[in-house]
Amino acid sequence: MAITGTIPLSGAKGIIEASRGTPGTVTRVLPILGGDLNEHRETYRPVEHRFSLIKNWRKPIVQKVWAEISGFEVAPTFQTLPWYLAHAAQGGGTPGTPFTALKRWQFRPTSGSDDLVTSTLIVGDSTGNFQVPFAHINSLEFGWQVGGQATLTMDWIGQQATPAGQGTATTVYDADDINGALARAYIDTSTIGSTSVATVQDYKFRIENNIVPFFAPDGNLYPSDFYRSESRTATVEATLAFTSTTEYNAFRDATHRKFRTVIPGGTISGGTGLFGVTVDWFGEWDEAPFGSTDGLRTIKVKGESRVSTADGTVDWAITVDNDQASHA
Repeated sequence: MAITGTIPLSGAKGIIEASRGTPGTVTRVLPILGGDLNEHRETYRPVEHRFSLIKNWRKPIVQKVWAEISGFEVAPTFQTLPWYLAHAAQGGGTPGTPFTALKRWQFRPTSGSDDLVTSTLIVGDSTGNFQVPFAHINSLEFGWQVGGQATLTMDWIGQQATPAGQGTATTVYDADDINGALARAYIDTSTIGSTSVATVQDYKFRIENNIVPFFAPDGNLYPSDFYRSESRTATVEATLAFTSTTEYNAFRDATHRKFRTVIPGGTISGGTGLFGVTVDWFGEWDEAPFGSTDGLRTIKVKGESRVSTADGTVDWAITVDNDQASHA
């Protein structure tokens, strides 16, 4: 396998595909902080013996191509987070309406089928732009730190990268930023969201979808489809001030944890309700090494999600409240 070129990105646009793998015309601008387009190209070089010390006489034969976009980082907003979660967490569906203007997007793991949506992306820089259809979010990491910003970083995998125009889309769905400095954390063993925890210094929630390309004898060099090579899980990693042995004991005893983080936003215009995002995670700590930050003794807990039957038979759940009625 060879990577023929890495292009640092300076812009991105996208549209959710009406039919997976069928390219669409991009309709929205995706403001990004950074990212890299990697075109993968597998080739075969016949090494022939021609009574010569020269190795290569024939041009390489291209066998497979596909594309990846790594380190696709954005400043998350309440309006755009559900769009990305439809690719990475749970696809389809429409939001509930607890109040007139408030739209409640609920994402739960789908265990029996792959319902994640795909997009056609256009990415590039001042030199050139490339279309990447059948694009999946292979991994997504959402996080925050005390007194700092919220972060959202993704890795995409797509069918191929072909030269394209930039597209005429100018719509940006960014309005209300998710402020990580307003985050609250809760860790419980019974009812989630009951016990506020002031020791959390930083937090990362990561989904790995384990999506790989599927190649078929259809006359094309690019994949005809994609599949899950492994079951997926959600990993949480958090740095806690070591002012109590509670979480270290939970690590030693493999005690089931229910970890909730909530980031509120402002009032939604035109009705009752607030912007907000709630991330729930259920599981045990697999690691708990000690450390220090600026002289503060810390413990960094990390674990994979596990189903909690008492909380809806899920191993994680995400709720986003915003003012968007659809992914369009």
